[in-house]
Amino acid sequence: MEGYNRTYSPIALSQEWSRVSRLMFVFILCVFGTIMNGFFIASFFVENKLSKKGNVFLALVGVADFMITAGVMPVSVVVLVSGQYDNPDVCHALQFITEVSTYTFTMFFMLSAIENYCQMGCSSAHTRKFVNLAVNPGILLVYGASISASAYGVYNGYDYDYCQRLHHGSYYSRNRRAAKAAATNTGVNVMAQDLSSDRSVSPPRENLEL
Repeated sequence: MEGYNRTYSPIALSQEWSRVSRLMFVFILCVFGTIMNGFFIASFFVENKLSKKGNVFLALVGVADFMITAGVMPVSVVVLVSGQYDNPDVCHALQFITEVSTYTFTMFFMLSAIENYCQMGCSSAHTRKFVNLAVNPGILLVYGASISASAYGVYNGYDYDYCQRLHHGSYYSRNRRAAKAAATNTGVNVMAQDLSSDRSVSPPRENLEL
């Protein structure tokens, strides 16, 4: 599409690489990451020492990674094979999944750290209370907030423009740059008006010679 920066695509990587090299790179990472994340998630169900309620946050961290390796990367492989690099619908969907994965990864890792802190420094009653509270409504709140924030930012234009790449920065940074540019233009216009008014007020040169 017109206006796109085609030098680099967040789905198909840099155009300076050959399509075969990009395809192999993404495919290898996709297979390796999916297998390793699958082993990571399965370990919490197979190993008895890891099968405790508090470790559900670490398992969900693996699920967040799994969303990238098993959801985003395979679509990138398909895009590379098809050659349809600048499809905004596909790009926005992948950006949405990636941001949901990022938000959930951060939140669940934080909950896992808090749970470990409670295990070391709090009583068992307080630890169980935190785990029950964080697992039952907490997981739903994390996924709900992550999906809502990602959808709002991606589909309403408030997030970074990874897909069309028509401008840089988020909505806030774009507005701040626009405000600075408007202030600069206003200052230039004021200076131009002052110069024009000075010229109109100054007496003619013939009068000065007299």
